[in-house]
Amino acid sequence: MTKSIIKLLDIVALADNLPEYNLYRGQVGAVVELLAFELYIISTFSTLAHIYL
Repeated sequence: MTKSIIKLLDIVALADNLPEYNLYRGQVGAVVELLAFELYIISTFSTLAHIYL
């Protein structure tokens, strides 16, 4: 198994639905903060240019 390393400003897509946060599988965003090992803040956006932090 290959270990992937996520870096600041990488583009990522959600793998799971998080309906309690209005986030859904496939939404794309950018890594804006690296908090700890495998813990990130992702800024996502909708097709209507709404930004979600």
